[in-house]
Amino acid sequence: GDTGNTGDTGNTGDTGCFDDCDNIGETRCSDDLSAIEECMVSIDGCSYWTIVENCGEDHHCSGETDPPQCVPDIVYEPVRNILGGSNNSNSDKANVFTGNELKCDHDATILSFEIYLRRTTMNSSANVTFAVYERQVDDSWKIIFSGIRDVSLDWTATYYSSGDISVDIEKGKNYLIGAYWDAGARYYWQGISGQSVNFGSQVQAVSKEGINALPTDDFDYFTNATYRMAVTSKLR
Repeated sequence: GDTGNTGDTGNTGDTGCFDDCDNIGETRCSDDLSAIEECMVSIDGCSYWTIVENCGEDHHCSGETDPPQCVPDIVYEPVRNILGGSNNSNSDKANVFTGNELKCDHDATILSFEIYLRRTTMNSSANVTFAVYERQVDDSWKIIFSGIRDVSLDWTATYYSSGDISVDIEKGKNYLIGAYWDAGARYYWQGISGQSVNFGSQVQAVSKEGINALPTDDFDYFTNATYRMAVTSKLR
């Protein structure tokens, strides 16, 4: 008649849970950086990462501080950089590619770029092929964007644009940005290198003459020159 032990299951204090974290009171950013989490003991006796602060709109959790904090989002605006824009030397040629190798120090998106040309023949029509190359580990170049535009060259030197594009570039890589044209035109350069741009800096001028299409290799490099162009980019 003794039933005093019927409620004893042998699991007193053992809920079968598993700890999600070890150091009680430690804080971190959530995986999506939208909140601050703290290692806390729950009512079941186990410790879990628990949201203690939502960062809200226009803010995110930054782990660069100790402890992590909610900080305002950085809003990046487009920046247009002119390369080689003063004291220009020039040359008149057709079937030429000119561009600049650029070192990327911050993830960014190329929104457009422009080549600076002047008409030199009676025929004003030119096919201009714009291209972005990414330098590979073997120092070869891979085309990651190309687009052709039929433009009417003017007797006054001006910028001719690729139009709106969206080409992501990555920190730690080098890129070649330039254009090929198939008509007689004057192009310009400046005898300097290393100019800063929104996402990094220019390394050297790059060209290829006497070609019938956009080049893929065997470029000529000029370490103390910058071809005149403009690049519009936005950090990300």
